[in-house]
Amino acid sequence: MQTPMEQINDDNLYQDAFLQSVFDAIPAFVFIVDEDVRLHFWNAPARQLVGNDPAQVYLKQGGEALHCIYSIQEKEGCGRTHYCSECVIRNTVSKSYREGKPLRDFARLQRLVGESVTEVYLLVTASPFHYQGNDYSLLLIEDVSHILDETLEKNEPEPVKTEPAITLTASEREILIWLKQGKSSWAIAQILEMNVRTVNYHVYHIIGKLDAMNRTQAVAIAMKMGLIHEND
Repeated sequence: MQTPMEQINDDNLYQDAFLQSVFDAIPAFVFIVDEDVRLHFWNAPARQLVGNDPAQVYLKQGGEALHCIYSIQEKEGCGRTHYCSECVIRNTVSKSYREGKPLRDFARLQRLVGESVTEVYLLVTASPFHYQGNDYSLLLIEDVSHILDETLEKNEPEPVKTEPAITLTASEREILIWLKQGKSSWAIAQILEMNVRTVNYHVYHIIGKLDAMNRTQAVAIAMKMGLIHEND
């Protein structure tokens, strides 16, 4: 039994067939990446995302392998666009390297598959390790879209309420609408002719008002509460 990495080069990092079987049995998407989030190893479930041809995936940038809409549509590519500074996957891996400990965060990923854009909510865990003089990160990605939907449904406002309990300023609502479109703070600042620091200030208050983990969950909660709408 050959692992994806063995099919590329017999001297590559991962060559243990038993551990390959163990990783394949994990229902989450498992990757081994370097600090630039290039793929060195992936398990069987992850092939649903990256494809079955190891030669086309090995050392590919994570965003490109996962078909992130920004890494595909922007000419700079994964890790080089202005959207990448807010990429939770990339930032979680980088921060885990710097702090030398496992880290976890919640992310939204917009994937371009064929001509269709799909949106998934992910729980991202990065755990750094050192092997044969090189630094790597064990990256686990779990699709939690259904869990988020169920949680938000339980927290829906009572039908008798005509106004949401939480109110937003005009600027906060406008910024939320652009966040829903997947815009970064930098892009929103350009659109609204604001300073990026001002946009981040509003985003901070939006997340706090909605008791959200991050801006992606804030958008989902706001839509469930009727503070913004699908056609906004």
